[in-house]
Amino acid sequence: MNDSKKKIDPVEDSDLKYFLFAGRRIEYLGNKCLILIKPHSGRHFYVEEKKLNNSYVYLESFLFAKRTARRVLCDFKPTNKPKKFNVKVEGDVAFIENLQCELVEEEGLKLFNSKTLGDILCKEPLELGQYLLRVHL
Repeated sequence: MNDSKKKIDPVEDSDLKYFLFAGRRIEYLGNKCLILIKPHSGRHFYVEEKKLNNSYVYLESFLFAKRTARRVLCDFKPTNKPKKFNVKVEGDVAFIENLQCELVEEEGLKLFNSKTLGDILCKEPLELGQYLLRVHL
């Protein structure tokens, strides 16, 4: 009897579910699209805005979506905004305000470490410590 566990390839798993944030509106290949961001990893997906609006997903929305074996997002379901996020839309950009981060130095780079959005590069000469940031894509 073989007790080895079967490794599931996430590319083949059509039930793979992502938590996403609609962070920016752009024109892409002649279509109006929203850029969906996977918090923490920062991975981006471009989806036609009309397709998302049909699922009640708009700029600044948080949502769940499934990924097909061909790496296409589908089955968009809006969800409530996490309480820790304060989101404000200005034009075609959704800003997350008052994001609590710690500025640390790793391998000579200063990074804002955020538990929810991952690391964010600091481009200004700031002292290490705690900060509240206003971030966007």
